[in-house]
Amino acid sequence: MKKITGDMLAFCKQTEKEVWEALQNSDLTADVIKREVVYEWCNSYSYLGITYLDASNIVTVRLSTKYNQEDGSTLRHELIHAFLPRGEKHGKRFMHALDCLNQAGMKVKRYGSEEEMTESAKCTMYKYRIYTSKGHNIYKMKKTKCVAFVLANQGIEIQGVRYWCEQLR
Repeated sequence: MKKITGDMLAFCKQTEKEVWEALQNSDLTADVIKREVVYEWCNSYSYLGITYLDASNIVTVRLSTKYNQEDGSTLRHELIHAFLPRGEKHGKRFMHALDCLNQAGMKVKRYGSEEEMTESAKCTMYKYRIYTSKGHNIYKMKKTKCVAFVLANQGIEIQGVRYWCEQLR
């Protein structure tokens, strides 16, 4: 993992301050815990961001470089996890905190979407198993956004596509 530095670190720290203040000014004051937060980049395709709390009560927020992070929505989402009690996940307190931030004018969502992927992430090579109308299994390696198009141009009716999110090396 690579530490976040420069302007993005300043953005993370400013966002952290804003999220903390919004939660302190809500009816969640008794539920939130101030913790030291460190920020890292990762290259995950399976999540936009993730939060780890270690034994010394230091939180690591990892943001994926494979998704657009400019609007801060994922960062705010992860900071909610950082300030709520250990193991809170996406329960009632999390959803209440999310609502508090949205009401304070901060954009934050419960889940991310494929639209937030960077263009380079959308074109990463994956291994697919395609099920055709004739019951054949075809194994292909194609860029993610091209598989259905290529098969349709070959006159193959697709019944289903399964893929493994392991980047091929």
